[in-house]
Amino acid sequence: MNFEICFLTYMARSGSTLLARELDQYAQIGVTIEDALPDGILHGEKVYIGNREELEKYTKKITRCIKFKGWGVSQKQIIHKIDNDYTYPVFLSDFFKAIYELYFHTSTPEIIIHKKGRYYLKVDEIRKNFPTVKFLHLVRDPRAVYNSQKKSTDSVTKKPMASNIVAFCLNYRKMHEVINKYKKRDYFKRIYYEDIVDNKVDVIRDILKFLELSNTSKLLSDYYDKIPENQRYLHENLTRGLLTSRKTSWKEELSSLEISILENCLRREMREDGYALSKRNPENIFQYMRMILLISVFFLKYYASKFFPAIYLKLKQIRNKSIE
Repeated sequence: MNFEICFLTYMARSGSTLLARELDQYAQIGVTIEDALPDGILHGEKVYIGNREELEKYTKKITRCIKFKGWGVSQKQIIHKIDNDYTYPVFLSDFFKAIYELYFHTSTPEIIIHKKGRYYLKVDEIRKNFPTVKFLHLVRDPRAVYNSQKKSTDSVTKKPMASNIVAFCLNYRKMHEVINKYKKRDYFKRIYYEDIVDNKVDVIRDILKFLELSNTSKLLSDYYDKIPENQRYLHENLTRGLLTSRKTSWKEELSSLEISILENCLRREMREDGYALSKRNPENIFQYMRMILLISVFFLKYYASKFFPAIYLKLKQIRNKSIE
């Protein structure tokens, strides 16, 4: 099977499943569901499988991953595939290709889009493993992302995706700074969730052009059916089509305090991406004090991590250890 690879990256609750559904309707495109593999890039040791014994050990580890179980690919299938079609040593790129061939065994896509949210943090490293890879990165209004994360529980940890607004703002700023480095690269394309909702046809046309697909045909498929049952509660809106109301639902669902913190911490990012500020203010003096405190903490942590990264990392590790 010959195919090109594109990673779909995003912050959680940015609308990636909506985009995945739209792209998966094309016969030339195959979109995976998410995974949490120990890939040696986001976590785990570097993937280097030198022999059959090491293959068995690694495949045993990954087939225990809750999210990977949803791919419907067994340890026996992976071992058989690599034994017959690949030679040792097997690296990450080889392993992923073998997985794709098993996952898409009933179709022959020209482009495989792998949903891998946080891979935007490791673009250069990933391109060393996949020299011809492309990236689609999805951006959404941070107020909407925070609102959705706050209300959603992680399918693995069962904890809220966002419970600390300062930590969220730091992560969003980091994401924004990282993708700004690649916005002019021909292998990296930024897409806005709001544009998909408002003008889906033009957005998809631009993506197909970026993927260099000129002749496309549609399939009668529903990406929602690929999502494992234990994760579907996170994507119920997908069955309701393009909901324009979700673009601005944060206005009613977030408090004035939360909105003012997000807009003050992420003012620069929102202006660059064309998101208008609501300029909502806290409702009383106590909320003002709380806002000032949290904004101060945000900028203190941001500049500490920027100019004193070693000290900041050490303090963060000490804090995490004390929590454990």
